[in-house]
Parts: sequence; C-alpha cells; structure tokens
Amino acid sequence: MIFMYMSHLECPKCGATYDPHKLTQLCACGSPLLVRYDLDKVKANFKKSDLIGA
Repeated sequence: MIFMYMSHLECPKCGATYDPHKLTQLCACGSPLLVRYDLDKVKANFKKSDLIGA
C-alpha cells in the first residue's frame, strides 16, 4: 500500500531523480537512491487508525 504514495527516487549526492516504478538502486554517480513520498497524498488518505495492529 505504501508504494502507491511514492513520488520518485532521488540521489542525495547529485540531486538526480528517477522513476520509482523502475528497478533502480544506484544513481549514475554511484550513490544509493532515496525514496521520496507524496506526503500530501499520504496525509489526505491515511488515518492513525490504519496503523493500529500494523
């Protein structure tokens, strides 16, 4: 479910961005990529009660 909130993959070293739906682990510069989320979408669709029992 959390995958639907992914915005993009981002390199912390050079700032390059990648499509989160393509299997990519490293940036062209060699740095590991970080997952960035659409937090506005998470906030609008996720409730605290969704975490109970998770």
